[in-house]
Amino acid sequence: MGYRSKLATFLTAVLAAVMMATPASAASDTEDGLCKVDITVPSQWNSGYVVNVTIQNISARPVTWRAVLPVPPPGYIVQVWGATVTQAGSFLHIHPPPYGTGGTLLPGQSYTFGYAGTGSPVYPTVTCS
Repeated sequence: MGYRSKLATFLTAVLAAVMMATPASAASDTEDGLCKVDITVPSQWNSGYVVNVTIQNISARPVTWRAVLPVPPPGYIVQVWGATVTQAGSFLHIHPPPYGTGGTLLPGQSYTFGYAGTGSPVYPTVTCS
């Protein structure tokens, strides 16, 4: 089965699962205390998942953010939206996109990015500075 066929099968499963999945979510502050991170899993099925990550600046000054996402084998991330990604070994480094205002968050401002992957859901570690 070719890459395009696998991708089409995966995306079909994503669309079907969106209609049947039970959403999950978790919220926490970053270790630096500058941001609140809300992670939701709006869709999950036996071979994959979708995760949305919302970062909110809870400090009194502008902040920037970045995230690191472990991707243990055999899973992999199929698509990322709202962010720029680089890979280093079994980790994805997620950065704000080079366009728009997602890179610098003013006090109270939020930004959301997301990704779809295979296997069990994996969650990023977000830092703000």
